[in-house]
Amino acid sequence: MEEFDPKKKTPRGYWLIWLITLTALCGTVFGIIFWFDNQQEMGTLKEPQDFTSEQEIESSWDLSAMYKDQAAADQALAELESNAKTFEGYSGKLGQPESFKKAMRLYETLLINEEQIRIYANLKKDTALEDGIISDFLSQVEQLDSQLTEQMAYFKPELSKLSDTKLKQYMAYEETKDYQDFLGNIIDDRQSVLSEREDRLLGLFSDLNQSYENNYQAFWNRYDIELDSSFYDDYYDSNDDRRYEATKASLKKQMDAVEVLASNLEGKVKYDNLSAKAYEYGSDLEMVLSQDGITLDEYKAYEKATEKNLPLLHRWISLKKRMLGLERPYQRFDQQLSVLSADQELSFEEAKQAVRKSLEPLGNEYLTIFDKAIKERWVDVYPRDDKYTGSYTWGAYASHPYVLINYDNQFVNASTFAHEMGHAAHGYLSAKNQPFTTYENSIFKAEIASTTNEVLFLEYQLKTQTGQARQEILVQYINLIVDTVFEQMKASEFEKLIHTAQLEGKDLDGEFLSQTWRDLNAKYYGKDYEVTELDGYDWTNIDHLYWNFYMYKYATGLASGYSIAQSLLEQPEKNQPAYIAFLKSGSSKDTLEELRDMKVDLSKGEALEQCYRKLGALIDELESTIE
Repeated sequence: MEEFDPKKKTPRGYWLIWLITLTALCGTVFGIIFWFDNQQEMGTLKEPQDFTSEQEIESSWDLSAMYKDQAAADQALAELESNAKTFEGYSGKLGQPESFKKAMRLYETLLINEEQIRIYANLKKDTALEDGIISDFLSQVEQLDSQLTEQMAYFKPELSKLSDTKLKQYMAYEETKDYQDFLGNIIDDRQSVLSEREDRLLGLFSDLNQSYENNYQAFWNRYDIELDSSFYDDYYDSNDDRRYEATKASLKKQMDAVEVLASNLEGKVKYDNLSAKAYEYGSDLEMVLSQDGITLDEYKAYEKATEKNLPLLHRWISLKKRMLGLERPYQRFDQQLSVLSADQELSFEEAKQAVRKSLEPLGNEYLTIFDKAIKERWVDVYPRDDKYTGSYTWGAYASHPYVLINYDNQFVNASTFAHEMGHAAHGYLSAKNQPFTTYENSIFKAEIASTTNEVLFLEYQLKTQTGQARQEILVQYINLIVDTVFEQMKASEFEKLIHTAQLEGKDLDGEFLSQTWRDLNAKYYGKDYEVTELDGYDWTNIDHLYWNFYMYKYATGLASGYSIAQSLLEQPEKNQPAYIAFLKSGSSKDTLEELRDMKVDLSKGEALEQCYRKLGALIDELESTIE
């Protein structure tokens, strides 16, 4: 498959091709958007629940839209392998128009089929973690991905050797009109096109890159299996000593393995920095930002806005300390405690109704997709022992998105459900309105669609709830902004610091990484927070550190989503068409330009400032209710 070209400043058209390549190579999800329950306080654990078989079936997802059964999936895998060999046969023949047309169409077919079977295998795996047959099938898919990388590596380098005249002739063909951006970018980017040999070499190193995340996932998968849950009750106990010991027990695995995890992360950081150097970027951060059209100066404006508003986060920590009645400083082992006396419960049936009602400003077309998702079982709802414990949305062009959540009747999960349904509707609208080459959305854009939903849901709840219930909505809303903007910018700062340290020759051992994280906690949480030895290990449980400066996109996503949600609430009929068009456009348009058309400007820190102002207002109201 085609190798990722980070010299593209604003990915359009063919960015999908190299993204599929990268994710197929890496095994890192393509079209997958993870939302690891950022509404929860850091460190919160949830004990698995048991449900009846009937409930599990009715509330589990139906994968038959992808393949009717495993036999059909096996057949699709065999056909993919056969078609890849056929595609390899067009090597050296792309200068012939008819051969080019056939190769271009087969290229698309291979990518569509590879995407679907890879996603299917992972979805099956995530709802049957201990099923050896499914694990074997996933391994076969991953092996074929590596094989496809080599078989398809010739394609773009060979096209880049053709003249501009020849490529423009190909762009004019009716049969390949969907590939005009792809071919046009080859003309524009000739200087950055790698040779076939370089493509193959970097493809091999991409496999090495993926090994770091694989190691991380293997560690945590084994930890989940071996986890001693005897400390669960004490984890939430009102007694400080018991809660401290339980929190320490929950971190024991990380403490024991900190040097191994540090070594693994150091390898990933070294790979990132070497990749940036190979593509002639000043830093890995600069390389990643360029894919979203963000400059370093613009990113620094986000950092500056966050730094300026840290007193708000300090206020929130101080308010939580007061609400918990603590005479001492707030500490790491207090973070799992609810600041309210009782958490609001909401069944999934109630959550569906509430979320749907909150999305009415998006219009009937959007609500029809929501209803379709529920009716056709796009959503796997409840936790099970053999199920992945996070939340995400993942969809293939040839079928539709799927949503995995772990709903446990807590109000916070309703917010997560709203978030994931934002991803699902976005992916569905893009696929239905774009050709394969431009249907997929960048993470940068996708997080806007999900957080818009979340803001709409919380704003609706604020309008309809009073008393204790309203207090909980305020806390939930505050946590959304804190966790999605402050915490993600903190983690991004950590990522930036360790990448810089590695370039300066610093050994990224466990002591250095843990101390760096403790220092950031002290900076972000303020004078009423006491940093202890328990603070040094949360970096070990952030898989997004293996996704290369991924986390700042949560912050820009919420900042944009908040602004869009407010415009929809104020004037839905006026602003709805532009937003729905935004959801349909995939990667066919420049996301920053689309945002500016909706009066959202990410060129400075103002969008984040707007979120921080909202946070201040929410804290003010919550404080007024407890005084």
